[in-house]
Amino acid sequence: MIGVSSNAANVIAKWGNGKVHAELADVSSDIDMFDLYDWKGEHLITQTMLGFLRGTGYLGNRRAILQTMVDYAESLGIDIRRGKRITEYWETDTEAGIIADGEKFSADCVLACDGVHSKARSFILGETGAPHATGYATYRAWFDGKDVINDPETRWLVNDVKDKSVAFIGPDVHVIFGTGRRCTEVTWVMTHLV
Repeated sequence: MIGVSSNAANVIAKWGNGKVHAELADVSSDIDMFDLYDWKGEHLITQTMLGFLRGTGYLGNRRAILQTMVDYAESLGIDIRRGKRITEYWETDTEAGIIADGEKFSADCVLACDGVHSKARSFILGETGAPHATGYATYRAWFDGKDVINDPETRWLVNDVKDKSVAFIGPDVHVIFGTGRRCTEVTWVMTHLV
């Protein structure tokens, strides 16, 4: 799952005279509430999903949301290249850019979203900011809602057309379940001590 909350969603909603908003609404979850339980199953709190309520934000399948945005960018003639290996970042007083696979690209700005082993971090901060061990690991999964509807122990996740977000927290572990596209998709993430 990926989420675009209300501040950014307000901008995106105007793209293509609302066309992108309609496409994102179709692939986004329709979650109003978030339910939090402890590891014994005791309900702790129900919280409104501010910033992600239907029509105010986008929360859903990462691939579907990003593909919708890429499709719109490409419809504007923006050149998007995938599978490139960035080896260097550069900047002058008037432009910024990258070198990818030996080719130099320039632009007004560069958005550096290159992950945990970022090459941009040292360029911007002057230090690598290397990742450090936290003692935790995270496992993520996504599967079709049809795969859980027939199991009595998991049916509660998809037995409705209203999407849901549910978390269980315990000592050194938490699990968050969510559904998307009117309970036809299930996603979950578990963080645990290793």
